[in-house]
Amino acid sequence: MASLLTIPLELLVAISAYLPTQDLGSLRLACKQTEKSLYEWFSKEFFSKKQFMLTHTSLQALVDISKHVGLSKKLTHVIIATNVFEEMPLRFRDEDSAACYIQGYEDQKALLNTGVDREMLTEAFQRLENLQTIGIRDFDSHSRVRDGRSWTSWGATTVYRETGIRLNVSDRNQARYAPEVSSRFASRVFSSILYSLGKANRQPPEFEHVISNNEAFLRWLSEPASVAALQSAAFLNPVPIALPRLKNLELGQLSVRPGVLHSVVSKFAPTLQDLSLWRINLQSITPVPSGHKPNFWKDLFNQLSKIPQLNINRLKVGMLQQDHMFVNFKEDEEGSKPSKEKEYSGKDMYKFWVQLKEQVSVEWPPEPVFASDDGSDEDEDMDDEDEHLDSEDEEDDEDDDE
Repeated sequence: MASLLTIPLELLVAISAYLPTQDLGSLRLACKQTEKSLYEWFSKEFFSKKQFMLTHTSLQALVDISKHVGLSKKLTHVIIATNVFEEMPLRFRDEDSAACYIQGYEDQKALLNTGVDREMLTEAFQRLENLQTIGIRDFDSHSRVRDGRSWTSWGATTVYRETGIRLNVSDRNQARYAPEVSSRFASRVFSSILYSLGKANRQPPEFEHVISNNEAFLRWLSEPASVAALQSAAFLNPVPIALPRLKNLELGQLSVRPGVLHSVVSKFAPTLQDLSLWRINLQSITPVPSGHKPNFWKDLFNQLSKIPQLNINRLKVGMLQQDHMFVNFKEDEEGSKPSKEKEYSGKDMYKFWVQLKEQVSVEWPPEPVFASDDGSDEDEDMDDEDEHLDSEDEEDDEDDDE
């Protein structure tokens, strides 16, 4: 009879792929041979790309991973998220959760004010010999399949379990890490990472700054660069960049108006070769009148196809929305389910634009059903009943007169 120790490794990996994280941990602890068999696959899923935040507990986990003989070689992509303990009145479930949150707030404040975060990042970066990508993001990725949960920063789930409060992510309009410092928390994250990379003498080939729903940045990016603007540029209002060699443009995880998206693509059209539009929600400028069902994506595809200098050889679109309604692509074959994404590589891009315009559709909600007709019928029935009662009353009056 076959056992976990005798079945093929591919089958063991397939079985473990369906296990929740906690059960997977129990399986790995069953025996040394099982742990060794699953090590390569396990380390790739859980330790090749990790997200941390600027708290002592989270950064200590990063340092510990960098000291591990095996896992330090697996970690190639480090993400620092902008999770922050906010200084604001909050309602807690009990005194213990309130005390735990306040302690976390004070610890994060001390960590940043003393510069210990930079020391810990430097120590970790020095040991991560295969580090390829450093990223900053202000959201949790939903790409995780196991457990049906998002990829969160290391330690964020523990904070939620102990305090009942989910840590927010700081952006340009949210809380600063300390009231006496004017720079925003996200700016501090950026400067800490750059300082630590320089101190550790590390030069990873990729540096990602992934932010969600930042239309202001896209508007700035779409503006033309000029020498006159460069001379009058202010520190907080820098001149737009030209990027004359930009070939690959990927836009995603954002809500934006169609005109802004069109302007960005138009600016870089002369050099673009590869364009990706993923998880984008097109917002209406004004409320859509009742009964109207515009298709913003169809209009946008039509406008993009007419940009004179746009000559891309690869286009990918998918997981689109319009005013937070789902957008699909109808298939040519009858009975086929609509698809969520489309991709094309080749020289006949105009034909693909036409196909997108013909197939894109919006999942509009069902029309509301009003009870006006039924109400009028009931009113008429009630009128009939009233007339019937009136006639009976008249007959009764006549009988009384007799």
